[in-house]
Amino acid sequence: MKILFFTSQTGGGHITVAQAIAEELKEKYNIEAYLPDFFLEATKKPFANFPQNYSKITKDFPFFWGFLWYFTYPQWWYHSLNKIVQFFTPTYLEDFFKKYSDISAILSVHPLLNHFPFKCAQKFYRNLKFIIIGIEFLKYHTSWFQKDADLIIYPFSSPYFKNSYKIDNLPKYFGIPLRKEFDFNYDKEELRKKYQIEKDRKVVLILGGSEGWGKIDKIVREIYFKRDYYLICVCGRNLELFNRLKESFGDSSKIKIFSYVEKIAELLAMSDVAVLKAGALSLAEAIASQVPIIIYHYLYGQEWGNLQFIIKNQLGFYAPNIKELICYLDKILLTELGNKIKKNLRKFKDINGRKRIVKFIVDFLKS
Repeated sequence: MKILFFTSQTGGGHITVAQAIAEELKEKYNIEAYLPDFFLEATKKPFANFPQNYSKITKDFPFFWGFLWYFTYPQWWYHSLNKIVQFFTPTYLEDFFKKYSDISAILSVHPLLNHFPFKCAQKFYRNLKFIIIGIEFLKYHTSWFQKDADLIIYPFSSPYFKNSYKIDNLPKYFGIPLRKEFDFNYDKEELRKKYQIEKDRKVVLILGGSEGWGKIDKIVREIYFKRDYYLICVCGRNLELFNRLKESFGDSSKIKIFSYVEKIAELLAMSDVAVLKAGALSLAEAIASQVPIIIYHYLYGQEWGNLQFIIKNQLGFYAPNIKELICYLDKILLTELGNKIKKNLRKFKDINGRKRIVKFIVDFLKS
């Protein structure tokens, strides 16, 4: 059995989630997976520019992105837009699907690939199973739902089946597929020795997402000069931000600055608080690591449900400005509030749903 993933490097952790699932499929069930970037490999301009444009729009024009999210939310309008795209799209998609002629299922982890691309795929494959894995916490855009999909798995609700039938013994929740590095219990003291951080120092991890959002610069400077906490800052692919912070702080003994890192689980495991934007994957990784959360930014529409999930379950706070952020930071690190949040986090310690989801999918495909 071979599976083709519909995914793209457009932020949101789509590629990372796909890689985590593909790795589990291969190691546990010996199922091969193809993971092309759909926009880059299957489309031409202007669609092929979408991964690059997504990063620019969401970082520099978040209000516009929010407008697009709500503008395309009505079901009738979203499907009308897909028909327009279908009308103007030439047949070059056939070349893409021919490269993966031996698949028996398509697994989508990207909301923009669940409609028109799937309709095209139906022309080239017989007896094809189409599965969607949602990776937002609560609120889903119309694009995440496809009535012709055989199976849709959402993190915190019951799965959708095209041919409705009852499944007994469903898990309490499916969660979000994370890499296997989040399966381990790390020794906090050993990690701090490895990274040369004082044993009893309060550690604040500041994540700028994969693109290293610009607001990080101000957050780092404010906390660095106003508090004595140890800071770990991850700038992602934003080399300009990385170089600027390295130039400002150099080899300071109270801050470490990284660009893009693979071992984010280690950084989370030795941190006392995670300051991040409301991307579903970053939040899930922090929850899996049992680290209290402060959200400093969210994408309008797309990440609103993620923020609400954190607040509703008292796993952290939303701080729209630096003053509030530092206030919440102090409360978490210096009062009993931090322990209360950690108690709430334990309810979702199993948020890494990689193994549950993959087993459920494999059983479904073999049934």
